[in-house]
Amino acid sequence: MTALYAPSSLLDICLAKLSRCIRLHYRQLSRLPEKLTDALLYKMVSHNTLNDNVLARSLTLDREELLLYTCTNIRRAVLLMIGRNCPRLKVLVLQNCKQVVNKVVRSILQGCGELRVLRLDGCKNVTDGAFLPRPFEMSLGLLSLEVLSLSRCPQITDESILCILKACSRLRSIDLSYCRHITDSLVGEVLTCIGGNLQTLDVSFCAGVTDEAFMALTGGSTPSLVEVGVGGCRISDEAVYRIAAASPLLESIDLRWCNHVTDDGV
Repeated sequence: MTALYAPSSLLDICLAKLSRCIRLHYRQLSRLPEKLTDALLYKMVSHNTLNDNVLARSLTLDREELLLYTCTNIRRAVLLMIGRNCPRLKVLVLQNCKQVVNKVVRSILQGCGELRVLRLDGCKNVTDGAFLPRPFEMSLGLLSLEVLSLSRCPQITDESILCILKACSRLRSIDLSYCRHITDSLVGEVLTCIGGNLQTLDVSFCAGVTDEAFMALTGGSTPSLVEVGVGGCRISDEAVYRIAAASPLLESIDLRWCNHVTDDGV
């Protein structure tokens, strides 16, 4: 009889056991090969059992990617180590990590000068202060940033995004969905400053976004734009026409709950 499921390898079984152990000490982890520690890290993330010791052991000089989804058990003191220990980090996800505050974000931006992707979705304690310039501080991580997601960060306003736009000439994807303080003026600045490089823009359910945000768009002004999210925004057919005319490569546009968009706009 043919087996329906291939048996797990010994490595998978060991990782599964270790990932459920909440008392792994740093000394024990230091004996593991780096690749095994990395595999353990993401196994524990998937089980929501990641602890300070495993994360601290994983923060090495050569690390280029760190994906932490809903890792609410990690202390801020350990998160502050990311910027100090991982200068070559290129991709960082801290999605729904409620303990992330401005100090953590600033330390990452100062220490991770090669950062390409930063996702802080659902980090509700992050405010404009995480991105505003300070004396004697340089946010090197903004200089090479290409993808930024601040979805569901309710305290973010136009002010911080304007500062980010000044530093991020390479930005090609920005997600500000559910950021209730984002306005037409800010969206217009995004399209003006980085419209030539922009590939994805999501301002879904930003109550302050209307047709006015897209009035400056002209034919070909966003030549690389592929995806747009404006679901829940107070836009009409006029905004849809302008987005389509300015974006020859447009593949999808989210119009959920856009009650003023008619069949003609679609």
